[in-house]
Amino acid sequence: MARSGPLHDNPRYELPPEVAAGLVPAEQAVAARRRRWPATHSIGQFIRNWAALIDDIGHYRAYGADDYLHDLSYRVLIEQVLAAAVDLGLTDPAAYAAALVHELDQEFLRRTEPDERRLITTIEDWGDPSLWFIHRLPLDANVVEHLKQLQPPPRAGG
Repeated sequence: MARSGPLHDNPRYELPPEVAAGLVPAEQAVAARRRRWPATHSIGQFIRNWAALIDDIGHYRAYGADDYLHDLSYRVLIEQVLAAAVDLGLTDPAAYAAALVHELDQEFLRRTEPDERRLITTIEDWGDPSLWFIHRLPLDANVVEHLKQLQPPPRAGG
């Protein structure tokens, strides 16, 4: 589906107020398990940040791997809030948000490729299937080249 403008500015990816309000208990549950959770953090903001990451693929600055890896953390937070919502029985708002995230995920898949060389070595949870997105490299030469530079040197005798 063609969109007229950046994903992060597209009102299609805004949560209706009643859905956002319905997910507050899940946000609070995740916040209780984390050391830092600024008041401005919400799943709505995380979805906008996920959309912005997708918009930025192909436009990251030189040595942009740090920015990309930081931006991936918003998708991790989305996953955590949605899981908490399901655990709390907030199925309707969780399903609504999950459908929006799924649409964005499809665009993310189009703008990335499998990380077969495991260039994203800073994330330890490679075995968790809910974190599938960390197994993908952006189609962005600045990020990929920086990730290559960040690789540890080969071990002697190795």
